[in-house]
Amino acid sequence: MLVYMLNVHRRNHQKIYGPGAFFDLNQDGQQANLLLDIRPQQECLVVSYSEAKGQRKDPEVEFSTYLFERAELLESEDAGVFCRVFFGSIKSSLTMSKSTAIKMPIYAPFFSKIGHFKQRSVVKGLVDPH
Repeated sequence: MLVYMLNVHRRNHQKIYGPGAFFDLNQDGQQANLLLDIRPQQECLVVSYSEAKGQRKDPEVEFSTYLFERAELLESEDAGVFCRVFFGSIKSSLTMSKSTAIKMPIYAPFFSKIGHFKQRSVVKGLVDPH
């Protein structure tokens, strides 16, 4: 199963946590119980804006596929705040307009019916890219 991860705030995980980091989840609140069952070699599709949000009416979005390797509990850039950080190797990356992505079945789980990104950090999808 492909795991869909939303990084719409454009967090630079490698800069914060080091090489291979591609996503993080808070250790409290709603995010604490997400992806507790993820396994090594699971494919993770991460979406983020390619540029600062709001710069264009139809912004470019980047879809990066990673092969998950491990998760670690690490301190974030906010002192005293720990996150579960996901590490892996990148498999592919593709950039396109958001309006194009909305129409593509593989990316549909990221979007609401009206074309906005869903408000959750993780959406487990049922689409198998193979």
